[in-house]
Amino acid sequence: MLVMMLTFKMVYYGFSNNCSSVTMIECYCTSGSALWRFFSFDVSRVKSIILEEKKKLPRINTGEKNTLLIFLLAAFFWVLPGLANLLGNQQMYIFLKTHIPEAIVGLVAGILLFLLPARKNEGTLTVKDLKELDWDTVLLFGGGIALGKLIIKTGLAEYIGKNVADFVSPENAVLFIIVLVVSMILLTEVSSNTGNKAITLGQPILIGILKEMTVEIFYPVFGIIIAASFAFMLPIATPPNAIIYGSRYISIDRMVKVGLFMNIIGSVIISTFIIIYMK
Repeated sequence: MLVMMLTFKMVYYGFSNNCSSVTMIECYCTSGSALWRFFSFDVSRVKSIILEEKKKLPRINTGEKNTLLIFLLAAFFWVLPGLANLLGNQQMYIFLKTHIPEAIVGLVAGILLFLLPARKNEGTLTVKDLKELDWDTVLLFGGGIALGKLIIKTGLAEYIGKNVADFVSPENAVLFIIVLVVSMILLTEVSSNTGNKAITLGQPILIGILKEMTVEIFYPVFGIIIAASFAFMLPIATPPNAIIYGSRYISIDRMVKVGLFMNIIGSVIISTFIIIYMK
């Protein structure tokens, strides 16, 4: 991103104002120092805060050890089929995807947390913990995925795709996809759940539109999914943003300024990636 900004500065000043090569180098140095001051932070201060917070933490207990162990086991079995596929072992890949799907791994991990003792006569997870789960988010994901599959199976995606394809010609497909990328980035800034809804419900419709436009499906869909993760501007966009804002070390205006810059750069990178690989 820094290189892109400096290159833009050089091209703008070098060609718009007919600057010499020395002036262009000065532009690089000036822009670089300005960006460095904008993004710089006190490393020693950050280190001292981390050490202070670390001293406040108690020693790791049995429940935390159990959780870490089960998480590592679950993560291993989640990535194992992909590793087998990358190594070219198709037989092992098919076996793992058929007999040990991701849902089963997650379910077994949850059951093990109930069985592994953390305290006397009590498991790492208890029935009380179930009440504290964010069931709204669970139902949102589950309902959204189910609804997305229904959109495809019932033919609604194909119907919408045909109607939209009548208005958008294949020549304007790239522009249409860029608009979708930018729209997705803006949507995911509004609410942490909006991006999830747009992915689970919007992707089947997008696939139907691209099929009718006879456009390569994989790269646009992949790019728009990545765009849904570009939540940098507002605390409401994603929980990590809310945590950072809640620390009171970062103000909302600074988050918006830096986040807007990141969103612009992200939309350019994603759109460029899609355009390059679609050709």
